[in-house]
Amino acid sequence: MRQVKAVTHHHPKFLKEAYKMDVKLYNTTDEIKTGDRYISFDADREMFCVYKKSDSPRLVGKFDSIISAMYYAKRV
Repeated sequence: MRQVKAVTHHHPKFLKEAYKMDVKLYNTTDEIKTGDRYISFDADREMFCVYKKSDSPRLVGKFDSIISAMYYAKRV
């Protein structure tokens, strides 16, 4: 099964959910290849956002749990 990529965040909700799941954590988006999907955390809204990496990253979905975000990121 393909491992989902995520940009790490210091928010407790992100850390609690990310460490339970099978996600590969990156410090910055510079380490992620162009065309890959990855999860980022919006601390203001406490939402997990899925982006597609390109010259200007494109938001493809927002979710309230990391499980939903992982499912969507793996889908394509």
